[in-house]
Amino acid sequence: MTLSSKVLSTLFGTLLLSTLSSVAIAQPKIKTDYQFYSISPTQLSEILSELNNKSPIRKEGRVAHGITRVSLQWRPVLQPVARGCKLTGVESDLTLRYTLPQLELLAPNPTLESEFNKNYEILHAHELGHGELAIQAVNAIEEQLVGMTNPQSCELLEKNAIATAQEIYAHYKKMELEYDKLTDHGRQQSAIDTPIPAAQS
Repeated sequence: MTLSSKVLSTLFGTLLLSTLSSVAIAQPKIKTDYQFYSISPTQLSEILSELNNKSPIRKEGRVAHGITRVSLQWRPVLQPVARGCKLTGVESDLTLRYTLPQLELLAPNPTLESEFNKNYEILHAHELGHGELAIQAVNAIEEQLVGMTNPQSCELLEKNAIATAQEIYAHYKKMELEYDKLTDHGRQQSAIDTPIPAAQS
């Protein structure tokens, strides 16, 4: 899960409200997008080589067959109060972009289609697990931040909120690494059983 420089530049915008509002955790707005690259094997033995040759994805210098890119923008809603400032809400926009292979055969081949579909479902399930971790991270940020206060100013409260959010984000980055290790990047995973590490309190 990575954040682009454009996202980072807008990640910590602040919305100050001058009217009283109740503390509430809003559901993040989630947008899901898919991008596909095509492979055209003519026999079973060519599926892996086609994936390796046609995939546009590189992770640490190695070819990957699927990836989940995360774009997160959020704003803390800060309320000046009699004694300082209170964080009354978080407005979040989360975009999940999945890049996966698609099969384009020159001629019908049920055997190839069946084998590809079986592997695609496993890869898709694995990437959905990464997406679920991103959603967990956004929810954790909101749950931890809403209700925070600072007796001095909203500016200091915003800085504290940013630091807390960064800690939560770093925690979920570690969970992503654990997830990839647990599933061997999806190789030890089934399409109907997607093990996702549970958040630690």
